[in-house]
Amino acid sequence: MTAWVGTQEPETHMPAADETTQHLEYLREAYVYKVNAALEQGREDLANELADDYLDEVRSALEATAHPRG
Repeated sequence: MTAWVGTQEPETHMPAADETTQHLEYLREAYVYKVNAALEQGREDLANELADDYLDEVRSALEATAHPRG
């Protein structure tokens, strides 16, 4: 049997990391949709604003993970 180097058993995964990953994926999908819609309407100014907002949201999510409340 071959050992899988660098992999973890499912029970060793951290649920908080999974939640963060899911939240980041949701943010990415939501902002891609919004930016594309803005660009289709010729609103490059709004697309740029949304891109900046996305970065702020990601930073906040990552900071919350690094410094959990409680």
